[in-house]
Amino acid sequence: MIVAGLDLAKRSDHSALVIIKAGNMLTVTHALRLPHRPYREQIEALRPALLGVDRFAFDGTGVGDAVGEMLPNISATGVVTTSSNSKPRVSDDGRIMISKQSLIGGISSALACGQLRVAPNAPGRADLAAEMAAFVAIPGSRKMDASRGHHDDLVMALGLAVLAACS
Repeated sequence: MIVAGLDLAKRSDHSALVIIKAGNMLTVTHALRLPHRPYREQIEALRPALLGVDRFAFDGTGVGDAVGEMLPNISATGVVTTSSNSKPRVSDDGRIMISKQSLIGGISSALACGQLRVAPNAPGRADLAAEMAAFVAIPGSRKMDASRGHHDDLVMALGLAVLAACS
């Protein structure tokens, strides 16, 4: 099964797409940052990469719902990151409501169990590794985020893809 996660952004951050081949292992095959462009252009640029994707989770926060309507006809689920530490749940409109900590926890669990790896030839591998290295716990809180001056777009897209693989 092929799954993907899309973290949406337009101006200060990048939209990011992570594609995973899910089987006995979760293998990242693509970790792509999109150029700063209007959402319609971003979705058009993604169409070829999304061919063959079986399950897809996207950032349904903010403009995510509207952008989700432009996605190709694939099995897509909007995901809204919440600030609460409550258990993930599905809203009445079908979106998954999950805390950022839980989303990142899915990555941590998969890594700890040896179930997640990045293919050696995956486009964007170095960018994903750099973001993972810069993703830290914020001192004095239970939050995790990118270190000052770094991005977390690929990390969030990875969390969404892992969620899609495990749903």
